[in-house]
Amino acid sequence: MMRTNICISAVVLLFFKSALSQQFINRERGFELVRVDYTVIPSLGDIQLDRQGVNLNFFKKLNSGGLRLGLAYSRSELTFKDADESHQFGDFDNFHILRFNMSYIRPLAKNWSINISLAPTLSSNFKGALSTEDIIYTAFGTVGKQWITTNKRSSLRFGLAFGTQFGSPLLFPVLSYQKQVNEKLSYAIGLPVTGIFYTINKYNSINFRIRPEGAFVNNSNILRIAGDDRDFANTKLQLNAFSLSLGYDLQLDKHWVTTFSVGYIPTSNIEVLDDNNDVIYDFEADESISINIGLSFNINRTKNNDKNETRSRN
Repeated sequence: MMRTNICISAVVLLFFKSALSQQFINRERGFELVRVDYTVIPSLGDIQLDRQGVNLNFFKKLNSGGLRLGLAYSRSELTFKDADESHQFGDFDNFHILRFNMSYIRPLAKNWSINISLAPTLSSNFKGALSTEDIIYTAFGTVGKQWITTNKRSSLRFGLAFGTQFGSPLLFPVLSYQKQVNEKLSYAIGLPVTGIFYTINKYNSINFRIRPEGAFVNNSNILRIAGDDRDFANTKLQLNAFSLSLGYDLQLDKHWVTTFSVGYIPTSNIEVLDDNNDVIYDFEADESISINIGLSFNINRTKNNDKNETRSRN
């Protein structure tokens, strides 16, 4: 029954490529139709995390706006280096997150817009029968204003979100200001993402991001802890982190883009909670690095692609 706020590392934002972090229109890449990625975090104290993910997206233009549908799946594996933890918490050695996202974007007068998103999420280790405890309903709603001048743009977006970006589901504010400085440089300041983005040429770009990362996974099996006579049902694995990452994007051709990033998490927690969300175990891990590689297929490129216009940052 330990509760210690200790630095650990987990680039767990890799569990959720949330639409909350979208910024400028990705004119050079187009719309991301498919993405696959792999992440390794070698040292969460005595835990290594490996994760594979795939994202599918679809966009339909409507008379009154646009509808975006997405399906994201990730499988994560925890390797416990401590034999006792491996024996007691082996139910968390593999867990899965399946999310269906529905977003509606409606433009308003004078470059204002609204964005509403609902994303029911199945988050479980699949070790027992599924229940409502394995389902998380995440959502957000924002209002935005965009300013456009010749070859430059900036925008302000604000609203509320309910999700797992900080671990256990909670309501938090969304506030983000994005600005294109010139045809190569842009930045974003706010929550949930702060970053700097630089386009070297039409094939290469780099970025630096600061953002929270989180996951909340149900154990659908009974958990028993040595020295405790109780049987714990519907325990949760909670991860929350704060990450800094440096990324590189390479445009392979007019559709395919590969990405590579190295991250560092200076502060984070990974804990097991009971069905009342009280901590029953803290893994007391240390800080770590992370490595992520990805490949995406993009469509709907425009004739202005070769002018190095501002990229959208996910």
